[in-house]
Amino acid sequence: YQTDEISKGGNLALMAPEILTCQPGPKCYLDYSKSDLWASGTLCYEFFSQKNPFFHGLLRQDNYDDEKLPSLSSKAPPIIEQLVYSMLRKNPEKVFFIKHNLKVISTIKM
Repeated sequence: YQTDEISKGGNLALMAPEILTCQPGPKCYLDYSKSDLWASGTLCYEFFSQKNPFFHGLLRQDNYDDEKLPSLSSKAPPIIEQLVYSMLRKNPEKVFFIKHNLKVISTIKM
C-alpha cells in the first residue's frame, strides 16, 4: 500500500479499523485477513433490526471503544451478542478467526 491513490475498496461503514486507518508508505500492506469478519459483525446489528453503529454515525472505526459497543438486541441470545462483540474488536490480533466462531455457533441450542 504505497500511496493513498490506491483504493482500499469497499463500503466505509463496513471497513475494518485496521484497513480504514492504515497509512500508505514503503513496505506497508493492507491485511484483509479479518476484515470480512469485522464487517459481518457490523451487519449482525441489521440482522437483529438494529442500525449498523458504524453506518449511522454512532461510532467511528478509528476511535470507538470496543468495550462500549451498543447492545445488539433483546432478541439476540447472549452468546450471539458476545460473538458479535468479539468480531468487532478494534485490534485485529484479538479477533478470532471464523473457525473459532463457527465452533461457538455450533454449541447454540435453538
